[in-house]
This record gives sequence, structure tokens and C-alpha cells, in this order.
Amino acid sequence: MTTNMDAPTTSLTGAGSGLGDVLANIGHELRTPLTIIQGLSEILLDELDVGNVDADQHRDFLRQIHRASVSLGKLVETSIMLTKLNAGHLIIHLQPLHVGEAIERVLGQYADEVLVKEIEVGLDVDDDLPLVWADGLCLELALQALHDNAIKFNHQRGLIRWHAQPEGEVVRVTLVDSGVGIPAEKLQSLFTVFGQLDSGSTRRYGGLGLGLPLVRKLIESLGGEIAAASKGTNQGASFTFTLRQAAVLS
Repeated sequence: MTTNMDAPTTSLTGAGSGLGDVLANIGHELRTPLTIIQGLSEILLDELDVGNVDADQHRDFLRQIHRASVSLGKLVETSIMLTKLNAGHLIIHLQPLHVGEAIERVLGQYADEVLVKEIEVGLDVDDDLPLVWADGLCLELALQALHDNAIKFNHQRGLIRWHAQPEGEVVRVTLVDSGVGIPAEKLQSLFTVFGQLDSGSTRRYGGLGLGLPLVRKLIESLGGEIAAASKGTNQGASFTFTLRQAAVLS
């Protein structure tokens, strides 16, 4: 099943300081990993030139360079995908997929980030969880953005829990974290471009504030819905989305 999504274009007219904040954050987010990559690679080259090779130090530098390059890749991928979705240029290829297996793959991709913050991650999936109609890339990007957000805005030694269970004709997926929480006045604008928390939060925790807007558009492009809930600051948050069961549409 293939769908060409004619998603509405998000207007930047009147975005004002929101657009300015995002543009400023783009420069900040690009500068940080580029500085790491350039600085550490120069040190490695200098030490190789003089024959001063410390294998353990070089291994650590290379890990940092790799993490920085991955961060750049995520930034670019998020920007490109959001642009395509806004312009209605993304082709969606729907097929039966197991959302639990998709979550497991994403958890593996973020093992290093979880280890650094000593976050405990859990996954609870029904044994007889039905397949869903989804595009593999869109689903993976949505899960990545949600998991990345839960890690980024979590505390050291925090908790992240994923749940997936059937409900009527859909599969309901919920992510719960023990992070910084979401003020009540921010919940309504959380999934809108320029609306994720504020520039102070994006500067403190990194990112452009485009991850959750991207998640919303990806989930909606798959025919699903997404919502967020939080009891307030420092009380964690939960994100729940639904996808249609493949058996219902077959």
C-alpha cells in the first residue's frame, strides 16, 4: 500500500521569535559536534605525526568523534524529513510491521546514550501483539525521536518504560519517562513547530525543538494519533500514539 501524503505546509508567517530561536539553535547545534570532530581529529593527527600514540586515548577520541557525527546525522535527517512532510513530498509505503520489534531495534541504537546517563529502560509488549500498518522508515524515525527525547530530558539514573498493547482496532504504544516533565501550559503546543518547551530548554538540553513536531507528522502520516501527558515540572512525562492493526485493513 503506497500513499502520497499531501500534508499541510506549516506557515512560518507570524512565527517571529520562534523562527529566530530555531535558526539560532541550528547554528549552536551544528557548532558543538563540529567543534568536537575538528578538535579531536586535529589532536589525533598531531599525535600520529610525532609518533605519540596512546591507544586508549585514541579509542576514546574516536568514540567522541563518532557520537558527534551521529548527532549531526540526526539533526540533518530530522530537518529533511520535517521539510518533506510539510511539503507533502514524502512517499509512504505501508506494510504489516511488528511495533515491538521496531522498538527493540531503537533501544539497541541508543545503548551508549542510556549507559552514559545510567538510565533504566524497560519494554513491555503483549505476546500476541498484532501487526500494524506502517512505513518502516517513518516508524523507526518516530520511535527514535521519542526515545531520544526521553533520554535528553531525563535525569541521571532515570527511568524509561515502553508499553505496547492492542486496543480495539489499533495498537497503543506508550513511552513513560521520569524526566523534567512538561508544564501544563506547554502541552498544547508541544507538537507544533517552534512550540516545544522554550529556547532555554533547547539550549540547555540540546536539539532544535523539532523532534516532537516530526513525530506527530510521522504518526499522522501513518493514520495514527499521538498525545502527551505530564503532571508538571520534574514529574516525568508520557507519550502515547496509536497505529491501525494490519488485520483490520487487510
